[in-house]
Amino acid sequence: MSWTQDLQLPQRDQDPLPAALINRLLRGMKYHERLSSVMAAQAYRRGRGTLALLLPQRGEFTQSVIAGVLTAELLERRSYNQSVDGNLLVVTHAVTKQIRAIEALGMDDLKLAEIWTVASFSKYHPAIGEKPSITVSNPGWIVGESTLPSRIAVAVIDATHPRTLKVLPQLYEALKNVRLRVLLLPPDEAALHLLDADAMTWLWDPAAEHDVTLHFSTKSSVARVPNPRQLLLCDDDPQFDAALSAARGGLMQVMGMGLSQESAVAWGIYHRLRQLALPLPEYEQAARLSWPGLTLSEQLSQMRGAEFSKATQRAAWSDAVEALHMAYETLRRREEPAKFYALAQRLEHLLTQGSQLLTVVAATKQASAALSISDQSLLITGAKEFQTAVLLSLFSCRADAE
Repeated sequence: MSWTQDLQLPQRDQDPLPAALINRLLRGMKYHERLSSVMAAQAYRRGRGTLALLLPQRGEFTQSVIAGVLTAELLERRSYNQSVDGNLLVVTHAVTKQIRAIEALGMDDLKLAEIWTVASFSKYHPAIGEKPSITVSNPGWIVGESTLPSRIAVAVIDATHPRTLKVLPQLYEALKNVRLRVLLLPPDEAALHLLDADAMTWLWDPAAEHDVTLHFSTKSSVARVPNPRQLLLCDDDPQFDAALSAARGGLMQVMGMGLSQESAVAWGIYHRLRQLALPLPEYEQAARLSWPGLTLSEQLSQMRGAEFSKATQRAAWSDAVEALHMAYETLRRREEPAKFYALAQRLEHLLTQGSQLLTVVAATKQASAALSISDQSLLITGAKEFQTAVLLSLFSCRADAE
């Protein structure tokens, strides 16, 4: 899927759909959320398939995707003087909130809820009438029911919440015959491996958000071509991946018991381990020197002493923390993590291409400081080997990132 083509679509007078979505229907949303609706509309027009939007941060993506699909359907059917056909299924952990958001969608005097019936789905009322419908369901009803809503043409699955992400494989299988599946996902390796080979995938990383905002906020007749992007997956350490998977499963179980606030720090440690591209001891050392707070190891030790009133909560919390500790110890024993070698190979490839300026953006100050030590000998050797004058920049993505 070419997102540069979708960016240029609003400039074409012969196609009113992108302009209607971006400039009228979704004016209150951020530009990258509005463009997500155009991507969903284009995916709907292309026919069967899967569109996966990877979202590091939450936003109003569910309603923007719904608006894109419904508007595309409405314009397509009216263009051929046909009635609207097919129903839309929305799977989310926040059913009531999503229904209210859908009912508010519209432009001018037209509300989309006037054309589609909006209702929740459960085993108590699984039947769908003849009028086109938007059915909103929590993931449990879809996974646990043998009778799904009828005539589903499009399924939108919001798997940004850990509870929904946990049952994503079952949801993906249950809705495999739906014409179009739109998945809203965190940047999760396991979820990406679940996708079909021909799935359309887009990552809304900070650079992409910036490009889109700049494109629509700059008044220029010249179309700005975004930089090419590659999403690299590293799966060269199956033992560490298995330890991370066990930790994630334990944390999801804890959240399922209503301990979201208590597990926030644990999730932070999980994502730090998942993303780390430098030796863990060096990261911990850099963190101790640059930040007066606790290291990851010290935070894990504190979490072991947490107390809960219910025995089931204590057991689940203990299992989750132990699994997270096992992932920590697995990574600590590595001389370098697998992602370090992936980064080194990528830099080596760029050196062979004659790159004059290389920029490595680290997530935190500690990672930036440790990488500047870890990579120095490698990069200097590489630059000499390829006889290339390379300027390497290392910095954290936020000035205040710790």
